[in-house]
Parts: sequence; structure tokens; C-alpha cells
Amino acid sequence: HTLGHAIEHYEHFTWRHGQAISVGMVYAAELARRLGYVEAGLVQRHRDVLACAGLPVSYDGDWPALRQAISLDKKTRGETTRFVVLERLGKPRIVAGVDEAVLAASYADVVIGKGLVGLFYAMLVALILMALNNGFAGQLWLTLSALVLGAVFLDGGFEAARKAVQRQWQPRRA
Repeated sequence: HTLGHAIEHYEHFTWRHGQAISVGMVYAAELARRLGYVEAGLVQRHRDVLACAGLPVSYDGDWPALRQAISLDKKTRGETTRFVVLERLGKPRIVAGVDEAVLAASYADVVIGKGLVGLFYAMLVALILMALNNGFAGQLWLTLSALVLGAVFLDGGFEAARKAVQRQWQPRRA
């Protein structure tokens, strides 16, 4: 979760420790996947469990500044940055001297994941509210379109999805 400590530093400690570490755990999982230790399914499991706990699983900061902060981490020895990754579920491993391109690509995976998590929550909210309102298929397309725009393209995540659904589906009065 080394990236989590870098996020705390980069954000001047305005992020809660657990939130930053959550993103760092996803980064470590992505790094382990890119190094060939774990499969994509285990990375997604990280994302799912952390997101279900209400923790962030993505972050979009300045990679060069974050990389510089990572080099200040306590696990760095001289010029070599070490990371703790999973070799498999329940089996951690220390990796050192990871290629900079792999580190950057793993970070890009953390940034890209942001819209996907927002889309998941948007779809979940839409399904729940449609069930509660006994909506009809004519509004389904409009609702889902609004959710996709809010969650993915505008990166509004859960809150934008909730607002879009509220605009499309007004509660029925008896």
C-alpha cells in the first residue's frame, strides 16, 4: 500500500489514512498483476471488497509527484523502491527494482478503474430505484443513459448517479 502513503503526502494529509491505503492496496494488486503474480480476478476482488466497505479504489493525481513521494517511503533502500505485493491470496512478497514503466502502467490502471466503479454503483442504484418505483421500460433507456453519462464520462460516481435517477424517477403519490 506504498502508493497510499504517497497519496497522503501529496494531499498534505487531508485524505484519511484508510482511504489512501485502500487506493494503495488496489495499486499493489494491479502491480502484482502486471508482474505476473496474480490474475485480474483477484485485483477485481480487491476493488469489490474495498468498494463495498465504502472506501475509494481509484485516484487521479499527478503521477510524477506521487512517484517522487513513493521514493521517500520507509521501504525504499537507497535508490531502490520496494513494494509488498501478493504472490497469491494470503502470500505476500517483496519486489524491488520494478521497471518504471510497470509502475506507471499500474498507476494508470488505478486511475482508469474510477469510472468503472462509478458505473457499477450507478447501475445498482438504477435497478433498486426502478424496482421501488415499478417503472416502465420507456424510461429505462433514459435513466441508464443518464447514469452512464454521470458515472463514466463526467466521473460523478455514486452521487451523480443518484441525482440522475431522482430526476428521471419521481416518487409516485397515492
